[in-house]
Amino acid sequence: MNICEFKCIRYLLFGFNLIFWIFGLVLLIIGILALVDLKSVLVESHMDVSTFRAAAILLIIVGASSFVIGFLGCCGAIKEIKCFLYLFAFLLLVLIILEIIGAILAVVKKDDLVTIFSKSYNQVIHMKPSKQEEIAIEGVFTIQSQLNCCGGNSEKDYLDSPIEKDEAGFRNGTKLPYSCCIGTKKTPYTEKQYQDCRKASPAFWDNPKLGMEVPGCGTAISDLIKKNLIPLSAIAAVVLVIEILGIILAVLLIRQLNQDRTMV
Repeated sequence: MNICEFKCIRYLLFGFNLIFWIFGLVLLIIGILALVDLKSVLVESHMDVSTFRAAAILLIIVGASSFVIGFLGCCGAIKEIKCFLYLFAFLLLVLIILEIIGAILAVVKKDDLVTIFSKSYNQVIHMKPSKQEEIAIEGVFTIQSQLNCCGGNSEKDYLDSPIEKDEAGFRNGTKLPYSCCIGTKKTPYTEKQYQDCRKASPAFWDNPKLGMEVPGCGTAISDLIKKNLIPLSAIAAVVLVIEILGIILAVLLIRQLNQDRTMV
């Protein structure tokens, strides 16, 4: 390997790990902020926040791991420290194995994930309305508006929900939030259909062309993931190839450093 090739591999590895380090730092910050915000928003509610806390902690773990791996790779490449490069390659290999295991578990346990989401979703819509819960509830409404879904399992999840009630505990004729009754861009609801929807009227929800076409949000999210499975798989494959390339570059750099030491 000539000097030009050596420098090329060295700086490619450094650039790869710089991006990896920044990516890890961003994930770490997002995870920490999510953990703090979720705790402040949900801790006083009736909701079990274990699912959301686990997701935030997972972000922190992945971010911290990526941060450390990127740091080792950057320092190992630019300072030509072999022990850093060995550790970088080993940790990246472990990360690849964990990603493959995680992907397999996600496919095998996808139905369980939908059930967990639906349960957590329903816990949100049964919160007692207050300023602290408004953020979580608005998040639910946004999901419903975007995916044209209602409730965790169905619109019936709202029938005993405190959402939409006034201070005296009355619904003023409505039983479902506005986000369940928007319709799609192609087929928006008429005013009468909208009112029937809000009142949970059988005329709307038992109609196969109206309410019966509105799924629960657990099902809607599951369908969205299935619909985008190919692009998501393609992105995962690209990330995997890049990580494998990082290991190859590290091995090549270590090999060259060993050869240089032997020549000396």
